[in-house]
Amino acid sequence: MIILDGSAQVFQAVLAGAVSSDQPEFQVSYGKLNADSLDSYLTAHGELNSTTDVALVSGVVSRQIGIKSITVFNRDDAQVIITFKKDISATDRFLYRVVLEVNESVHYESARGWYVSSANGSEKSAETVVHTGHVTGGTDLSLVVAAITGQTALTTGLVSTDEVLVSDGGVIKRMDM
Repeated sequence: MIILDGSAQVFQAVLAGAVSSDQPEFQVSYGKLNADSLDSYLTAHGELNSTTDVALVSGVVSRQIGIKSITVFNRDDAQVIITFKKDISATDRFLYRVVLEVNESVHYESARGWYVSSANGSEKSAETVVHTGHVTGGTDLSLVVAAITGQTALTTGLVSTDEVLVSDGGVIKRMDM
């Protein structure tokens, strides 16, 4: 469960850019908690506002807020990127970032966590590629490393003098090609 402790905490969402036509819609179910039980159960709903932070739920004085569920639906005619964060006394704590295609929705459930539903309503799964075995290739094999800070992209295929460095739990390992 996402907890807000006091009035200095706000749960927010913001888009990475302006929408093409329609803002995504949200609905949040949450409870106001007292020292030992649920005091009241409430729902908030509205629309996001492009690159402006939108408060989905605001904390209250002398109470905790427990967020039970969140749904945001992309009704725009283009892909959107949404960042969910907790603003604590004007300091952002980023919790989740998601890319939603047209008519997709992102969900948070306190007992389950985050997941995405596709436009047809089925749950999207995270794609993971695992390679077991040897990497082999001729002159057409290339690796893109430009995303690694301070590194240079390979401009040609691998040769016998090339090596690969891998970080394994903080230990750098080298593999000759």
